Amino acid sequence: MHLLDPEGMLVRRRKRLRRRHYYNKRPNYMWHIDGYEKLKPYGVCISGCIDGFSHKILWLRAAYSNNNPRIICSDFLDTVTNIKGYPQSIRTDMGTENGLVKHVQEYFHEAMHNVQNGNVLPPFLYGTSQANQRIEAWWGLLRRQHSQYWMNCFEHLKDDGMFNGTLIDKSLLQYCFMDLIQVELNEFAQEWNNHVIRKTRNSISPSGRPDMMYDFPALYGGTNFLNPVEENYIENCANLCEVVNRSCRDETVFELCDVISREKNLGASDSTYLAINKYCELRTEIIKMLEELHLH
Repeated sequence: MHLLDPEGMLVRRRKRLRRRHYYNKRPNYMWHIDGYEKLKPYGVCISGCIDGFSHKILWLRAAYSNNNPRIICSDFLDTVTNIKGYPQSIRTDMGTENGLVKHVQEYFHEAMHNVQNGNVLPPFLYGTSQANQRIEAWWGLLRRQHSQYWMNCFEHLKDDGMFNGTLIDKSLLQYCFMDLIQVELNEFAQEWNNHVIRKTRNSISPSGRPDMMYDFPALYGGTNFLNPVEENYIENCANLCEVVNRSCRDETVFELCDVISREKNLGASDSTYLAINKYCELRTEIIKMLEELHLH
């Protein structure tokens, strides 16, 4: 190792490793897409996208899957439609869930005749998690500020014998908690996009509010790299998407929960307390039904 990397060996011996500096030209020069896995053991999968320059969260979605390429493509097209354009480049991990986003992004570039040159990144970049550092670092913040609370909540259910990881338990948890989690994710993303990122030592990234840095790049000495796209090109890709129109993966469990909720007059899960009570009552009823079917 000393012969292969003498400089690296010297740095490690001194315990003064050099941190990599992240640099991004301007808004929409690069988007970072990734999935968050910490709540996946409980059936809650989160996908997100962050603008590399401004740190603005472009989408943050909780669903029953973040490995389905059609769902990730739907999030991407929804964002492109809302902001009326697509980025110069996208970076993701090397997962099959990002294949359709790659296809659509490259299609937009080709259809809109974007010119590539030596100073511009290609439309899509695969890489390791370490290379996707902008959103990987943000997931740590999400855990401290948001997801750790839900992990503790679901672990309490597990400790009390009310969750054992079966399809039914995951589906019930999705039915009772998914909408509540999404509301909190929306609020957290909005708070993040409006908070002030302060200047740090040795940082070459800009400081300010993500929304301001994203919407007004001229204040930071640059222009917006957003590429406009015509609506008909977006419509051409709509058949690649899967719209998530229910909180629960299993349609049968979802419909059964709806029936029991109406019969038991179980209201919306507007708080953690109500969601837990609803989950426990639905679980008790469904297990009772399954036991009766087994006896017959």
